[in-house]
Amino acid sequence: MAYFPEDPDLFPVSPRRSQPSRKPPVSRKDAPAKKKPQGKPKRRGGKRPRKGKRVPLWAWVLVILAWVAAMAGVVYVWQQVQAGRFLTAPAPPAMGTETPTVASGVPATSPAPTEEREAVVTSAASPSPTSAITWTPTSPSATAEAPPASPETTTPVATPKPVTPTATPSPLPSPTPTWTPSPEPSPEPTEEGETTPPPGDGEAGLPPETDMALLVPLFVEPALKPQMWDAVAAARQQVEVVAVIYPQGGPGAAVATEYRERVQALRDAGVVVLGYVPTDQGRRSSEAIRSDINLYDAFYPVQGVFLGQMPGDGESLGRFSALYQYARAFFPQGLIFFHFTEMPDATYFSVEGASFVVFDGAFADWETFTMPEGINREVVGLWVHSVPDAVAMRSVVNQVREGDWARYLYLTHDTPPDPWDELPVFWEALVNILAP
Repeated sequence: MAYFPEDPDLFPVSPRRSQPSRKPPVSRKDAPAKKKPQGKPKRRGGKRPRKGKRVPLWAWVLVILAWVAAMAGVVYVWQQVQAGRFLTAPAPPAMGTETPTVASGVPATSPAPTEEREAVVTSAASPSPTSAITWTPTSPSATAEAPPASPETTTPVATPKPVTPTATPSPLPSPTPTWTPSPEPSPEPTEEGETTPPPGDGEAGLPPETDMALLVPLFVEPALKPQMWDAVAAARQQVEVVAVIYPQGGPGAAVATEYRERVQALRDAGVVVLGYVPTDQGRRSSEAIRSDINLYDAFYPVQGVFLGQMPGDGESLGRFSALYQYARAFFPQGLIFFHFTEMPDATYFSVEGASFVVFDGAFADWETFTMPEGINREVVGLWVHSVPDAVAMRSVVNQVREGDWARYLYLTHDTPPDPWDELPVFWEALVNILAP
């Protein structure tokens, strides 16, 4: 009799013998969709495709720099070819000609035809290591010369030096140009007992030498105040006149044609013309002062120089004595003035041949001024400004004449800051009182 229990747990079956329950087959329509694999599918060969490599930035920079350098080289070569200097050797010197040399004795290379030439002078004195090549102005009497080794004590030589042409060196910072003073012809010998008259005297229509002369600071431009220049020239018909010009704060870098013509007109009228050279109380270098002397001689027909605003101490005597000798080589027979604003040291009066302005001040300061004894009046000048009227002017002239203090004199009513920019209001009275 078969027994079929209702509860299957009453008769457990061994796990090994138990069979999993079979499920009915599922149709393809009801089957769940398979998940696609992650990632990109592989190719048939089994390898993934390679990614393209990028060129780094530094490589591009190097390429651009190389291109720019190549183009610059091409442009440079083209410019040199156009200028005719690329891979060209200097032409050898012609047969029978000497190779030019510089002062050191080293032969110089022949320059190209288009290069500028200039002269270098072989100086007799050994030049200083820092001396630079100087240039020559367009003057027949001016010859380029290197500055002397000791400018303070060396007397300039008026004899021109032999000139040797050489190639133009590279531009160097050079000091103010200097030249060798051109010697003026010595006066012809006169018979015994005969004297040579000073410039202007003895000519037709000019008065003889007077005991006093006008020393006019003619510092204004002739184009601005031509009437002032005309009055100074006309005054020479009554009295001796010395005019001090100051064209452009000194001789300037180039000659002013109109100025030169007016200076020549003064000389034709018999006026002695001097060029003003500032010294700035001794602070200006001796080289700059010598340069101004050179330029005055080259640019304008002056007959001497006026060294303005000099220091009055005796320590500067040696330096300005050498500058006086340098100026005297240019103007052997001219006037050379030392200008002081007050009485200088007595040792300055030992410079033989020099003249001196020992007072340059206001009328109020003049009232306390006294002239030391023993000074030769023939070489002394006085400048007095801020004179109130003609009466005060006459008192000053009479005081100077009675005391035999000075030969050269100028007074004006004009006041600072520029007391020399116009003629005094008592100009005619001043000329008349100084006339013989």
